[in-house]
Amino acid sequence: MRFLLLVLFILSSAHAKDNLISDPSFKKYKTEWWMGIAQEYRDYKYTFKRKVFKTELKHSSSPHYFSFATLVEPEVGSWYKFTIDLKCQGEGMIYMHTVNTVQGLDKKTRAAEIAKRQKQHNLGLRFKLESFEKDWVQYTCYFKAKQNPYSVQNEAFHIMLGSYMGEIEIKNPSIEKVEKLPQGTKESIVSMIAIK
Repeated sequence: MRFLLLVLFILSSAHAKDNLISDPSFKKYKTEWWMGIAQEYRDYKYTFKRKVFKTELKHSSSPHYFSFATLVEPEVGSWYKFTIDLKCQGEGMIYMHTVNTVQGLDKKTRAAEIAKRQKQHNLGLRFKLESFEKDWVQYTCYFKAKQNPYSVQNEAFHIMLGSYMGEIEIKNPSIEKVEKLPQGTKESIVSMIAIK
């Protein structure tokens, strides 16, 4: 029995390493994830509990005014499958993407990059959702990783909720490399299946 449990642990650990998101269960949200919250959203509460991010937003504004992100390292030119589970009771827009970021750079380099006034560039993933389900749904889309135009900067997976209003729960974000785009599938087209 112990041997079987060890094998299952090793297999699950190996599978977890395939996910570019190093903390998909939000256990290390204070170090692996960072929040970006504009002044008008400062009073809103959010939680990372039991592998689920949860919040309720009572107004909407610019997408990046209430957001969170984590560093990822996709290979340029490779195909990836993005999946995430969402439970939404609200309206507006949710936007997720991979972008360049100054997060994670040392203070001097970060200040120099910010001073250049460089814009963020999409690095492949474009997930935009404007209709929502009240029960848990798993969303999937495929994308090809693009070159970061600013080689000094890092790459990040970014979830933007500032244009959404209502309750939302998020779990199991995953970005996994695939050999090619599945036949009959189009890049950045979001599909969904209901889950329990």
